[in-house]
Amino acid sequence: MKTADLDAAARSLDPAPPAARPQRARADLESILATPRTTPRRVLAAVPPRRGRRVRRFALAAVVAGVLGVGAAAGLGALRPTTAAASWTAAGSPAAPDSAGAQQCLTWWSTPNPETGPVEPRLRVQEQRGDTTLAIGEDGDGDELLCLATLVPGQEPVGGTTSALEPPGAGEVPADGAIAVVVDTAFSSAEAQNGWQPSGHTAVAGHVGDQVESMVLETSAGPVEASIDDGLFLAWWPITDDGDPHPTPEATLTLEDGTTRTVQLSAP
Repeated sequence: MKTADLDAAARSLDPAPPAARPQRARADLESILATPRTTPRRVLAAVPPRRGRRVRRFALAAVVAGVLGVGAAAGLGALRPTTAAASWTAAGSPAAPDSAGAQQCLTWWSTPNPETGPVEPRLRVQEQRGDTTLAIGEDGDGDELLCLATLVPGQEPVGGTTSALEPPGAGEVPADGAIAVVVDTAFSSAEAQNGWQPSGHTAVAGHVGDQVESMVLETSAGPVEASIDDGLFLAWWPITDDGDPHPTPEATLTLEDGTTRTVQLSAP
């Protein structure tokens, strides 16, 4: 049926005389406009255009809100899933103090903080897993600092640092044991509209006794070998969900006499 035929059929059903129809239509419209809304009007907030993600969390300077803090430590920054996790390895290798990742950590640690004043850090131990450097440093007060930095050519550095961590006192670390100073988990939810997938990491660092030769952690990513040097250990691994924001990894320690023992690592 043509539109004109439909229009004529609809008019034939209207009981009002043709002359009164325009006035009635105008009255109906005014009545509708004058009726108050019974449901709240939905207001859509303006959404700024998305830019490339630049996650550079400075817990020392508190420039970006932390995802997670453990003890006195502010959470490390969530990582780019296509860089850190993609190149991660279960065993790390030593990173030189003058490597790009280690120097990036020094730069972040040295960023002025109006609350704590200037920091004069120095590197203690640093490891490399793929594109990511994990480092332990020390400030001028003897407190320890943890940093994770992912550097990919052509991209901004990604990662973050913890606030100052108090090391264990003299004699606190058993000769055949280990004490964690920080166990930190950060997770970023999926942003499908921006091409991102869920991604995150857990990082752990602390002290080992002088009889400990090696450490293997049981993690959701499988066995992870920690890096050990100068009485310190450190490791990190990728995670795919935030179901366990405060993990207590189990670690198998191999001692210098060849024996092994298992310990639970939890931050103070």
